[in-house]
Amino acid sequence: MQKDRLEVYTCAYGIGDECWAIDYHVIAGDPTKRGVWDELTKDTQTDYRHENGHLLTASLTAIDEGYKRDEVRKWVKARRGKAIAVKGDSKAGALLFRTQKKFVQGLRPYHIGTDTAKDQLFSELAINEHGAGYHHYPLDDDKFGTEYFDQLTAEQCRTVYDTRGFPKRVWHLPKGARNEALDLAVYAKGAWKIYLSRKRPNLEQLAKQLAEPADESTVGADPQPKEYYLTPREKMKPKATRKKRPARGPRKGFVSSWKK
Repeated sequence: MQKDRLEVYTCAYGIGDECWAIDYHVIAGDPTKRGVWDELTKDTQTDYRHENGHLLTASLTAIDEGYKRDEVRKWVKARRGKAIAVKGDSKAGALLFRTQKKFVQGLRPYHIGTDTAKDQLFSELAINEHGAGYHHYPLDDDKFGTEYFDQLTAEQCRTVYDTRGFPKRVWHLPKGARNEALDLAVYAKGAWKIYLSRKRPNLEQLAKQLAEPADESTVGADPQPKEYYLTPREKMKPKATRKKRPARGPRKGFVSSWKK
């Protein structure tokens, strides 16, 4: 989010973190104005047609709260679990994501380990075969053109030395370069991992559902929005708890039972 726009990236993840880029666009406007947030809400409610005719909608939306935090949290709270507020954590070795311990304005934002996510993302972008970790991009969509990929690959991983002479890896953005596409891809990866942690989906079952052609009555029609939720794993049975024994009175020993 910038002072004059929201940049929106939509993607789909699957088994083995295989990723499909779906949409990338800009919502122009002042983030303090309601119209911008109404437009974002419409985006999150957009239906996408799977190649087998199924309708898919966004399962989780992550939004950076680094700018206009109050507006971000207000919008996230209204989504009731379908959106999360995130902030970047560029510390070396940071977890890909972690939850803030304290609630702030009724929310617990997530911290995304940006350097960790970039390490994973750039490793995946080097994969050339479809399957785990591969990223798909539409060839006939101008939104994913040269400018997009220049932003996606704008940063460079370098080794620098601290004041004590110890080496450390840092991600460097060349002067004048833009990296909005990379930031969005990083947050998308973090959101995906958060979704996996929260929902514990059965991706194999979902893949089987999507592999079957959709009901012919919905193909080419204008059906009601339908989400294909992932099948959750069987919940673990709660551990058996021992029944507490009733409290006993003081034990009678030789002294307490001795009568005068």
